[in-house]
Amino acid sequence: MYINKAINTIMLFDTDSIIGVVNDDNIFYEHDGNGLKARLNKSALRLERNNLFKRAGGISVVRTDFLKESNQIIGGIIGHILMDEEASLSIRHYAESKLINYIIKNKNNQK
Repeated sequence: MYINKAINTIMLFDTDSIIGVVNDDNIFYEHDGNGLKARLNKSALRLERNNLFKRAGGISVVRTDFLKESNQIIGGIIGHILMDEEASLSIRHYAESKLINYIIKNKNNQK
């Protein structure tokens, strides 16, 4: 599913590379020297260009010509595909591995 989505997106939007992302709608803060300030104002009107996206990993697609010229998998004009939370899970810490094992066991028990 995600591979077809990535290939279609790279062709449709003429990007050099595609990454899998999840939309992160948490409230983020930046330190401006005088304390923390909200990074984005939360308004009733939400536009995709104002969203923050977190790279999900798991999938990257690059045009062959871009890869040959730049020797980079991610770069140039970067497009994205939205992934669901489950597909975007990755293990970076022991606690995350326990959570993923729990999810897998529960899925197997549901079958």
